[in-house]
Amino acid sequence: MLVLFILFWVVCSVLSYGFLFGYFQRKYPLLTDDDYWEDMLFSFLCGIFGPSALLVIIFLKGYKYGLKFW
Repeated sequence: MLVLFILFWVVCSVLSYGFLFGYFQRKYPLLTDDDYWEDMLFSFLCGIFGPSALLVIIFLKGYKYGLKFW
């Protein structure tokens, strides 16, 4: 049961990272070169919160900008 919980948390963290990083990189394309690493770090730190971060990102930012991991 613990393994399933950890797997669920990791999947939610990866999705929240991808959605948030995609949001910042695609919504503001003129700033992508300057803020690339800052956006990546911020998305990673928000992704640590797993399911709660995923819910907040989907409801506030939406997923119309898609996933972006690199």
